[in-house]
Amino acid sequence: MDITNLDKALTTIVDGNYDIEEILRLSVNIKGKKLPYAINEVAIFPSRSAMTLEYSLYVNNEYLWHDVADGLIISTPTGSTAYAMSAGGPLIHSRAQVIEIVPVNSTNLARVPVIVPSDSVIMIRDLISRSRVEAIIDGSIRTYVGSEVRIMSGKPLKLIRIGEISSAIGRYEKKISLLANMDLPPSAKFILKILEYEGQLTQKEIVEKTMLPSRTVRNALSILIRKGLIQRQVIIRGNKEVIVYSLKSAER
Repeated sequence: MDITNLDKALTTIVDGNYDIEEILRLSVNIKGKKLPYAINEVAIFPSRSAMTLEYSLYVNNEYLWHDVADGLIISTPTGSTAYAMSAGGPLIHSRAQVIEIVPVNSTNLARVPVIVPSDSVIMIRDLISRSRVEAIIDGSIRTYVGSEVRIMSGKPLKLIRIGEISSAIGRYEKKISLLANMDLPPSAKFILKILEYEGQLTQKEIVEKTMLPSRTVRNALSILIRKGLIQRQVIIRGNKEVIVYSLKSAER
């Protein structure tokens, strides 16, 4: 609901015509340090693209598997319509009290997405890669990890819903409808997904992560800006200005 309908929204709340939805969030612990909560997902990936990582997965101290893959995604029901789904994870209703574990491009075909109860403690141990491994929270907060990451449900986020209840299924339908009605080339859709996951990237970084030709990336970025889907910004990195691209809306 936008600001022009604020009075109507307040009246609706005062009249009691609303619903409070608790959004499951993930708590991430690395080397005894707690990171900000994740609303969508925690992604464990090597800092350099086109590299694999090796890890062991435990749930409630029970060993599940050892794997070599591009990465691993731990997702909430809210995040099931975002990066987890593009990696092969299932769509989960937003009110389901579960956590989703999705291996990304595993070398073992038996490694399939796993759904566990929300009170589970997920341990990713024995992390090894030729590149430093990162934990990426909601595509924006990054931190290097050692050999172990501990993930569990955190304090839920409470949202006031007015009108129809917005479930993950409803958001998925809206997203599919939006993309279906957009005349976007595959390269633009690919870059849109990369920016959704990675956050702010320079054009050079987009070329490196997508492995698309520079000319194709430039053309796709122009289309996405023209469609109002991404924005171009000048930020300071180190001691110099750089141009970065990011999603125009924070809604995923």
